[in-house]
Amino acid sequence: MKDVLAVIVAVFISIVAMQPSEFRIARTATTSAPAAVVFAQVNDFHKWEAWSPYEKLDPAMKRTYEGALAGTGAIYMWAGNHDVGEGRTTIIESRPNELIQIKKETSMTFESQHVSVSINRSADQVYAFASNPENLPQWAAGLGGSIKNVNGDWIAASPMGSVKVKFADQNVFGVLDHDVTLPSGEKVYNPMRVFPNNDGSELIFTLYRRPGTSNQLFAEDAQAVTRDLKKLKALLEK
Repeated sequence: MKDVLAVIVAVFISIVAMQPSEFRIARTATTSAPAAVVFAQVNDFHKWEAWSPYEKLDPAMKRTYEGALAGTGAIYMWAGNHDVGEGRTTIIESRPNELIQIKKETSMTFESQHVSVSINRSADQVYAFASNPENLPQWAAGLGGSIKNVNGDWIAASPMGSVKVKFADQNVFGVLDHDVTLPSGEKVYNPMRVFPNNDGSELIFTLYRRPGTSNQLFAEDAQAVTRDLKKLKALLEK
């Protein structure tokens, strides 16, 4: 009879936003493959990309390996979109062809910064202009090359190449959230709102710090958003 390996992956110390409680999850799986074959696949983080469904959730996910090459002490860190988030996985115990115990630490939220501008136009006027993708080249520098409707999708020319822009459906709440799909296939979610401020309005953009973004680059991103919003303000207040 072929050796059977029961791989027990213990996942604990999961850091969840607003719920920093500690808990333990245990799962077991049995396979008829030789123990040595299965053990080799799980014991080496470098091999996970080939078989783990989790690895397919973000094609642009960044991976970093530290510590031992495999087995006890091996460390795997990842950072990606909202589907995968970012975190760190460490093999804390490895017994050949018998047991692999893993510690997984995940962060479920991104650092964010709110950038706002007051505009001397009604919220309805701001919403009508800003929610129209055709107007993006006039005020959004990152998408300022050109934009056109291709089979129902808005495709914009950007410094990174062609990107797809999709705004939230038309609404009466001033929600201007939009997704930007990069050439890599990564989808970047951008929350934006406009609401009344006395006779004028307030426009707020929430900038998320994407995994792997340095302090300097995050600050530069915030400055770029500020410039875009000020340009939009100037256009509408003419």
